[in-house]
Amino acid sequence: MDKIIECRKLRLYPAVLPNNFHDAVKMLNRPYEVISKKVYEYLLRKLKKTGYDCFMYKGQIVTIGNADGGYAIMPLNKKYQQSNKICKGIRILTP
Repeated sequence: MDKIIECRKLRLYPAVLPNNFHDAVKMLNRPYEVISKKVYEYLLRKLKKTGYDCFMYKGQIVTIGNADGGYAIMPLNKKYQQSNKICKGIRILTP
Protein backbone atom coordinates (compact mmCIF):
# COMPACT_ATOMS: atom_id res chain seq x y z
CA MET A 1 0.00 0.00 0.00
CA ASP A 2 1.21 3.51 -0.78
CA LYS A 3 2.86 5.00 2.32
CA ILE A 4 1.20 8.36 1.71
CA ILE A 5 -2.19 6.66 2.04
CA GLU A 6 -0.92 4.56 4.94
CA CYS A 7 0.25 7.62 6.90
CA ARG A 8 -3.36 8.80 7.10
CA LYS A 9 -3.87 5.95 9.56
CA LEU A 10 -1.58 7.68 12.06
CA ARG A 11 -3.46 9.74 14.64
CA LEU A 12 -1.74 12.33 16.79
CA TYR A 13 -1.21 11.05 20.31
CA PRO A 14 -0.67 13.60 23.11
CA ALA A 15 2.66 12.31 24.41
CA VAL A 16 6.24 13.51 24.60
CA LEU A 17 9.45 11.52 24.80
CA PRO A 18 12.51 12.39 26.90
CA ASN A 19 14.73 15.15 25.53
CA ASN A 20 17.78 12.91 25.93
CA PHE A 21 18.27 11.04 22.65
CA HIS A 22 19.70 7.89 24.26
CA ASP A 23 16.86 7.69 26.79
CA ALA A 24 14.30 8.05 24.02
CA VAL A 25 15.95 5.38 21.82
CA LYS A 26 15.87 2.91 24.73
CA MET A 27 12.08 3.23 24.65
CA LEU A 28 11.76 2.06 21.04
CA ASN A 29 11.07 -1.42 19.75
CA ARG A 30 12.00 -2.94 16.41
CA PRO A 31 10.96 -3.70 13.76
CA TYR A 32 10.63 -0.20 12.41
CA GLU A 33 8.45 0.56 9.40
CA VAL A 34 10.34 2.38 6.64
CA ILE A 35 8.75 5.55 5.27
CA SER A 36 9.83 8.01 2.60
CA LYS A 37 11.38 11.38 3.32
CA LYS A 38 8.21 13.02 1.98
CA VAL A 39 6.01 11.10 4.43
CA TYR A 40 8.46 11.77 7.28
CA GLU A 41 8.39 15.52 6.61
CA TYR A 42 4.59 15.52 6.43
CA LEU A 43 4.30 13.71 9.77
CA LEU A 44 6.98 15.89 11.36
CA ARG A 45 5.01 19.03 10.44
CA LYS A 46 1.96 17.55 12.17
CA LEU A 47 4.00 16.89 15.33
CA LYS A 48 5.60 20.34 15.35
CA LYS A 49 2.19 22.02 15.20
CA THR A 50 1.14 20.31 18.44
CA GLY A 51 4.39 19.83 20.36
CA TYR A 52 3.69 16.09 20.59
CA ASP A 53 6.22 13.38 19.73
CA CYS A 54 3.87 10.47 19.11
CA PHE A 55 1.12 9.01 17.02
CA MET A 56 -1.26 6.12 17.54
CA TYR A 57 -0.78 3.63 14.71
CA LYS A 58 -2.07 0.08 14.38
CA GLY A 59 -3.02 0.07 18.06
CA GLN A 60 0.42 1.18 19.28
CA ILE A 61 2.06 4.42 20.36
CA VAL A 62 4.76 5.23 17.80
CA THR A 63 7.13 8.02 16.93
CA ILE A 64 9.03 8.88 13.76
CA GLY A 65 12.67 9.50 13.09
CA ASN A 66 15.87 8.71 11.25
CA ALA A 67 16.90 5.07 11.34
CA ASP A 68 19.12 2.77 9.35
CA GLY A 69 20.04 5.44 6.81
CA GLY A 70 16.44 6.50 6.15
CA TYR A 71 13.20 7.39 7.90
CA ALA A 72 10.89 5.19 9.92
CA ILE A 73 7.82 4.79 12.08
CA MET A 74 9.15 3.43 15.37
CA PRO A 75 6.90 1.76 17.96
CA LEU A 76 7.50 2.20 21.65
CA ASN A 77 8.24 -0.83 23.82
CA LYS A 78 5.18 -2.39 25.44
CA LYS A 79 6.43 -1.06 28.78
CA TYR A 80 5.86 2.50 27.53
CA GLN A 81 2.53 1.98 25.81
CA GLN A 82 0.92 3.09 29.08
CA SER A 83 1.97 6.51 30.34
CA ASN A 84 2.88 7.12 33.94
CA LYS A 85 2.45 10.89 34.20
CA ILE A 86 -0.03 13.33 32.68
CA CYS A 87 0.77 17.03 32.71
CA LYS A 88 -1.62 19.56 31.17
CA GLY A 89 -3.28 16.84 29.11
CA ILE A 90 -0.01 15.56 27.65
CA ARG A 91 1.39 12.17 28.59
CA ILE A 92 5.00 12.42 29.69
CA LEU A 93 6.71 9.17 28.77
CA THR A 94 9.83 8.40 30.80
CA PRO A 95 12.41 5.63 30.50
